[in-house]
Amino acid sequence: MRGRFLLALWVFLVGGSSARAATDIQPPFVTVTAEKTVETVTVTNDRGVAAGYEIEALGWEQKVDGEVLLPATDGIRVEPASLDIAPHGRAEIRVTTVAPAPKEGEAEKVYRIRIRERPDRPREDSEQQIQMIATVTLPVFQVPPQAAPQARLEAGPLGKGRLSLAVVNDGTAHTYVREVTMTGRDAKGNTVFSINRNGWYVLAHGRLEFAAALSARDCRRSSTLAMTAHPLEGDEIWSTTITPDHRQCGRGKDTEFPIPGMVRLPAKLGPAQAPPLSPPAKP
Repeated sequence: MRGRFLLALWVFLVGGSSARAATDIQPPFVTVTAEKTVETVTVTNDRGVAAGYEIEALGWEQKVDGEVLLPATDGIRVEPASLDIAPHGRAEIRVTTVAPAPKEGEAEKVYRIRIRERPDRPREDSEQQIQMIATVTLPVFQVPPQAAPQARLEAGPLGKGRLSLAVVNDGTAHTYVREVTMTGRDAKGNTVFSINRNGWYVLAHGRLEFAAALSARDCRRSSTLAMTAHPLEGDEIWSTTITPDHRQCGRGKDTEFPIPGMVRLPAKLGPAQAPPLSPPAKP
């Protein structure tokens, strides 16, 4: 999570084939405490033209499927509310906590700072055929003393070829799931299938659920289903194993972690026949 953090989230391209979001933000997340209530974020404009940004402080809530909600908040304050940065220049955003810091044993408080390029900013020559608006929401963690995550992996029962697994965080600090994996093995321990999916934040006292679908063939051949989750940092691995009830294997054709809002195309469907994709899940 260190190093340069180039804005590439929520970028919309109209015309043209590629674009580079040339804004650098440091640090990539903000940590504040009862002792340190003010922090600064540096925004660098790497373009050869001036850039303008709108800055907003938001709350951060999260559904169990990872959908992020950004309600209004008065827990933190950001100044200024807008930035104008000269070509290859930089400016600072001041982040100040307003809400009291959580006490030891309480969950950390979380917020986000939305930094959005103004649509009327000047364009470089290479951008004249491209309309690009980049937005990023920067995490802010208000951390209590001795804060730490405490995560485990749970799996629900198999039903009609589907099951869910969840990373549950009982700790007082967030964690970040780098990847979850499910592996089916037969009675001899041979691998029948293995699938994986990228993860996301699991906030303090929160959970992040993943839905898995098994093909009827993979399900019936598997004597055990082993699931693991790997955090972004550290060597810890969370794991659990279940024995599938083969009566609940269903009639599925694909073994996968389905992505919400995406449509699987038939294998023999040509590009001219392809139906439009459903809107992707919210970030």
